[in-house]
Amino acid sequence: MLRRIRDFFTPGEKKVFDVLARHLDLTEMAVDKLLSMFGEGLRDPAVAERYTTEIARLEREGDEIVRRLDEEISGGALTAPLTADFANLVDTVDSVLDGVHSISREVQRHCKYYFPGESEVELDIYKKVGKLVLLGREGVKKLRVLISTTTNLGEASLLARQIEDIEEQADDVKDNILDDVYRQARDLQHWTFHHLIEVTVEVDDMVDNCEDASDLVVAILTSLGI
Repeated sequence: MLRRIRDFFTPGEKKVFDVLARHLDLTEMAVDKLLSMFGEGLRDPAVAERYTTEIARLEREGDEIVRRLDEEISGGALTAPLTADFANLVDTVDSVLDGVHSISREVQRHCKYYFPGESEVELDIYKKVGKLVLLGREGVKKLRVLISTTTNLGEASLLARQIEDIEEQADDVKDNILDDVYRQARDLQHWTFHHLIEVTVEVDDMVDNCEDASDLVVAILTSLGI
């Protein structure tokens, strides 16, 4: 009979997974705001700034969650052999939200000083970056399911493979975007050229971190013999 993975955990381990699920809820909200920022903020710096402020609030809430988890882990709440894996998992999950915050700040600064809404070439590339963000959101959603509702190692491994597939799709989209940026470089200001590359790579890193976190969850479950 299948059982929820939390039936196999100590109270400390269960708490880490429960709290990380809440952290991923914040991340998903932040990604949704980033997508809205791409849709509305590129033509209105004030809107971009508002979304950045909202994402920053979510990121600060995530940092507080991480601070409490670090205290739990350093206080000996977990099985000793798994302490490093759980600490690494917390850091990796937090890196996803940190990445969303960093992207929003970069986009907000660019909107404030360089008005991307005036360039159709840049807006077209941003639409493609938005598709990359959508893959990131899908990765976050899958990771949330993996951490909160998995029943066994087989199901966890399946979800991890699905996240790996998302990451591979993201790599293809990233490469296509970078090709577009270089192909149309003559139609872009030099600072816009570098900005688009930076944002594209940062979004791809966000998806990479989702995959890394899923691998850590599977490694923890394997260590527990689930």
